[in-house]
Amino acid sequence: MKIFEHSTANNPILKIVFAVLFITFPIIGFIFGMQYQLLVKTSESTSIVVTNINPSTDPTQRSVSASSSSTQTINISKETENWPIYVNRTFNYSFKYPTDWEVFKQTNDDSFMSIRPKGRKNIPITLNVQINSGNLSVDKIINNQVGESHSRQKRIFNNIEWVYYHDDISSYESDKYFTAKGSNYYEAGVSTLLNNKDIPIFEKILSTFQFDYSEGWKTYIHNKFADSPDFKTKKGFTLYYPQGWTLKEDRREAGTTNNYPFPFLNLILSKSNGDFIEIGQGVGGGGFCLFPDQIEYSTFKGMATQYRDFKEIMKNNNIIWRLADWSVINNDWSHQLCEKFDSDMFKVGYMDSTAIGSFKIKVTTPESIAELNEILDKLEIIN
Repeated sequence: MKIFEHSTANNPILKIVFAVLFITFPIIGFIFGMQYQLLVKTSESTSIVVTNINPSTDPTQRSVSASSSSTQTINISKETENWPIYVNRTFNYSFKYPTDWEVFKQTNDDSFMSIRPKGRKNIPITLNVQINSGNLSVDKIINNQVGESHSRQKRIFNNIEWVYYHDDISSYESDKYFTAKGSNYYEAGVSTLLNNKDIPIFEKILSTFQFDYSEGWKTYIHNKFADSPDFKTKKGFTLYYPQGWTLKEDRREAGTTNNYPFPFLNLILSKSNGDFIEIGQGVGGGGFCLFPDQIEYSTFKGMATQYRDFKEIMKNNNIIWRLADWSVINNDWSHQLCEKFDSDMFKVGYMDSTAIGSFKIKVTTPESIAELNEILDKLEIIN
């Protein structure tokens, strides 16, 4: 009995089929392999859970259930790991933002912050903190703004639950996010009119938002040394610093060290990674600081150091500081603190000796840089 009437060797159609499979199988295997690697990498990133909330006629009965909601996960890459950190100690929160963006407040009020790319005039992202005087739920706060029927979603960023809605009612069309903690509620918004490319950045920023950043901070108080007829001492100050920093103080009154006629203070805050902030009174300082916005930046001849990027810090008693990066690599220090002073030599003058002493600073990680900024912002000068 014949089982086959013909063989595959003599069938041209089967030859073609085998050839196609021989070529395509490796390609398909490669594609699946790449997708698997992408899945593994994505699973290591921060997740944002999104749940649709259907408004109820009774806002107090509004809830999330399997029948009335759908959940979506948005994955945020680990690119935020090396972003700088902004800390708001007044309302006890922090978040990270891209290195080519800036965070600023347009007034002295810490409750309203603006975030935008450096060099851009419009403001795509805002963060506003308000007192929740009526202890209202987030839903009721949103109801007061856009009404009960406006659709919204529950979104979880970094284990913090936010309620999101698209504001197409006001003249400033935007996506808005609300959460509440303690006696305050927090409103974060991103404009949808200016540039839709800002929305992914906004979500990444919100994925780094956290409360209780400065919990457990410690306090150090330096009382001003007594003035002498021949010497006016530096001012006293109150210093707040976070956990993870160790403080070492060397404080000596005048005449206690080899009959040195002036009082002496050496205060060092340090971390285990070698970062440090050092404040000295009675020693060091006295050089000029030059910045790119000064006419003398490239022409001054004398005891001065050029710096580049800086952050301006307003202190009490009309004292203005500039926290500056070195214009050239300095392996010993990373930043310098300079203070504005009146001078006939400069139109605007700065020196590396401040009202509370001279600084030596080395911070090498985004976390240490954020803590340095917060330490200087909250430092209180005592007359």
